Amino acid sequence: MQHEHPSHNISDTFFKCYGCGKEAGDPLLKQPCSTPDFVGTMAMENSMESFRELSFGDLREANYERQKEWDPEAGITEEYLGNALAGEVGETCNVVKKLARQRLGLRGSRATSEDLGEEIADVIIYADLLAKFYNIDLAEAVRKKFNKTSVKYNLNTKL
Repeated sequence: MQHEHPSHNISDTFFKCYGCGKEAGDPLLKQPCSTPDFVGTMAMENSMESFRELSFGDLREANYERQKEWDPEAGITEEYLGNALAGEVGETCNVVKKLARQRLGLRGSRATSEDLGEEIADVIIYADLLAKFYNIDLAEAVRKKFNKTSVKYNLNTKL
């Protein structure tokens, strides 16, 4: 299977380019992306578990278990979680700034799409922890909000 991005020649295993988002097969392989305006990697996973989609339920369960280890006295408050979430959003924005700086050829520190992925992951993890604190089903909240926006702007795509 040929990858659709012009600067990739990828055979038929399981590839997903994090630069252009195109897929050849299915998720994840570790190989440099050759897109000229993209600095990053493709990830390769060998276990069958890596081919299973992650659900909000999986995240909630893992967050719950890890939180018991992280905060055994359950002292973390919603204010703490809200500030942690805001901090991670700020870190995400900082990586976006560095990626833009690199794309524009400006001086300064650099980042990769892998860095961006890690920060976005932190945002999602903290969003789930905050949602858990308020007993919000994150999957249902996302579905409702996505569909509400589609209806509001007369768009056909819904979850």
